[in-house]
Amino acid sequence: MRLLAVVTSATLLALAGVHGGVATLDHHDGPLRVGGDDGILCIPTSADGHYTFGHEAARNATDHALQVDAVALVGARNVAMVGPGYLSPIDDTGLIGAMPGWPPEGGSATFDRKRVMPLTLAPGHIENLVLQLVATTPAEFDAVEVTYTANRRARRERNSTRLEIRDSCLSR
Repeated sequence: MRLLAVVTSATLLALAGVHGGVATLDHHDGPLRVGGDDGILCIPTSADGHYTFGHEAARNATDHALQVDAVALVGARNVAMVGPGYLSPIDDTGLIGAMPGWPPEGGSATFDRKRVMPLTLAPGHIENLVLQLVATTPAEFDAVEVTYTANRRARRERNSTRLEIRDSCLSR
């Protein structure tokens, strides 16, 4: 009976995706939504190795504030974040987007009003998730994972867009 309880507990933890004390949920299985449809995004090599990734929106799908704690790259190869990550208001020009260079050129004026993580995301609010990246080509990451707190419970949310940085995106 004791062995069964140990095996059952281990099995439940594995099924729940508990990792490092934080429940790892499927992307889109919690009050924070990041990104949308699955896909691959390719941006060309920059002259100085710096990039802007502002391709995703983060939405608080609840009626209470969320604490957005941190962001990290998942499955990163030859690419790393510079700094903690930002949320920037979204205006009528849309998301900042993904592009070679930092800071984003010709992007939304809302980038000047960006907020540095950790931060609070108001109920029902949507903001642009913006990351500064440095990379050597070829580079890629599988996802962006946002760690946040909702109702005093730590959670993780992953986007569904994979990023590639290549000399040419046409030869994919």
